[in-house]
Amino acid sequence: MAGRRHTEDRRRWRAAAALALAGSLVPATAHAQLVPDLRGEVEENVLGIPRSGVVAPSEAGRTEPAPAAVPRARPPADEPDDGPAVITFDDTDPLDAAEDADTDSIDALIAASGAPDPDDPARFGRVEATGSVGPLARGTGSADENPFAPLGLRLGTFTVFTTLDLGVSHTRSQSTFENTGTTPLTYGTADSQGTFGEAALTLRGTSDWSRHALDWGFSGRLPVRLSGEAETEPTAQANAALRVDIDRETQLNLSGAYAYRKDDPGSAAVAIATDPLLFPGLGTVNDPVTQTLSGAAGLQRQAGPFSALAEINGERQVHGDATLTDGRTVSQDDLDYTRYGARLRGGYSISPVLTPFAEIEYSRRVMDVRPDPAGIDRNAVRYALRLGTAFDRGEKLSGEIALGYVHEDIADATLGDIGGLSVVGALNWSPRRETDVSAGLSTSTTTSGSAGVSGALVYAANLGITHRARADLELNGGLNVEYDDVVGAAEDEITVGGTLGATWWFNRFAGLTGRVSHERTFSDDPAEESSSTNAFVGVRLQR
Repeated sequence: MAGRRHTEDRRRWRAAAALALAGSLVPATAHAQLVPDLRGEVEENVLGIPRSGVVAPSEAGRTEPAPAAVPRARPPADEPDDGPAVITFDDTDPLDAAEDADTDSIDALIAASGAPDPDDPARFGRVEATGSVGPLARGTGSADENPFAPLGLRLGTFTVFTTLDLGVSHTRSQSTFENTGTTPLTYGTADSQGTFGEAALTLRGTSDWSRHALDWGFSGRLPVRLSGEAETEPTAQANAALRVDIDRETQLNLSGAYAYRKDDPGSAAVAIATDPLLFPGLGTVNDPVTQTLSGAAGLQRQAGPFSALAEINGERQVHGDATLTDGRTVSQDDLDYTRYGARLRGGYSISPVLTPFAEIEYSRRVMDVRPDPAGIDRNAVRYALRLGTAFDRGEKLSGEIALGYVHEDIADATLGDIGGLSVVGALNWSPRRETDVSAGLSTSTTTSGSAGVSGALVYAANLGITHRARADLELNGGLNVEYDDVVGAAEDEITVGGTLGATWWFNRFAGLTGRVSHERTFSDDPAEESSSTNAFVGVRLQR
């Protein structure tokens, strides 16, 4: 009699536990059926409770020991059977052991499920899976947006990116020259072609520091003549920029740059040595090297909406010797100079996007040789005043633009001063995904070695576009325009150039690349006009 009562009490307890579990599942089932994305009927066994005699799919083919029975207290030996209801089981009874195991599973499930979180209605009280579910869980969860981007090489606290182009280029040039001894004056043209093996290396490094930052770069191009008589010259440039964070509002910026190129001789000493009236038929046979070294140090501070910058800067330019057709060399040190100056800027942020500013600049140019062989003192003082604004809308659009006036006062009274409108600007724009546009405007002054010519006010503009048509195909193009407003007895010049190129990547480290570029110079003096076309094809290696 006591055993039957004991069995009935245990069954009533199990029925009550099952009803409590069903009550906790009612909100989950009801809300799940309201989700419009679900199709078909909702599975009864939503929590995956194994049915009697059925093996769960995730457990198929796997044998594990059954969970150990939870120890339960037994009543004292002297307690009567009809006393307080205490759940007990007889370990020797197989039926009772199976029923108690089911009861333990229900107990554990009820304890683990808990009540729905009222602060998280999106879960609808469901129990979330914490492990991997299905084959999709094997991935990383995010795909590489650009599988052909360079990985870079880790060197200490720097990441270095390298690009090497190896290939063959073909150049065709056309120039205009003056026929001497003819009346009236006539001009002729000269065509030349050449094929070159070419190597171009680009390095870029960036620091990974918690404070401060150092970025540096190098690019160089080395052509090797294979055939023809056309000229193409090597170039190289390097730069570095260091930012020192003094505090949250103040930073020190240090920068330096070096440029190497070859250019036509133009010093007063060369002009005298090749004067056609004194030395008819004598000319130059080389393009002397021009090296430029520049640097700047600036202190910048941001105080609320106000910003200020104080900078000192300098530049040193050195020119190589020219070689004459008779084998003699002529020094061009009368073109060498040192320039030093300062710049002050103050701005006010009227919004997180726009920061108007005013800027003043002052510098002096000191020539190594003064007066030059023509008896002219080309030392000069230059100053500029600009008003502009900086704008920043994140990666989508950023840059600055400034307008003002620049004036260069040359020491020699026989030469006119150089002055005019100053336009300076930079733009980075991403009109759509995988497309980047960069543009720049600059205004500078240059000196001259020709008698009666002060120099020129040079306006330069450039535009570059890069577009990733596919993951493995990158297209690029560029346009540059330069206008030399010459002061003195010489004609103005306009130079226009354009480039189209593409790179098709085999993998992340190598691809096929090519480009076509054309440049042309226009002038009122026909002897100064020229044009050049270059085509390159090769492989690009990157890391």
